[in-house]
Amino acid sequence: MIDFVQRLKQINTLEVDLPGGDIKVILENPEEYALNFVEFQITKNIKNYIEAYDIGKKFANKNMGRKDG
Repeated sequence: MIDFVQRLKQINTLEVDLPGGDIKVILENPEEYALNFVEFQITKNIKNYIEAYDIGKKFANKNMGRKDG
């Protein structure tokens, strides 16, 4: 269990970059700005999300006594 927690701790250091820009442009279409922001952050951190999912799945399977854990 300690190994799983240590591995998760290593990949859970996400850095959020706030994009700059003219506030007037953002206010013209805040939904588009938000969607672009979220899409960028997910794309930037997708490897960490997948790795965390895989670690969690292995941990759960091991706790349930499954061979693929």
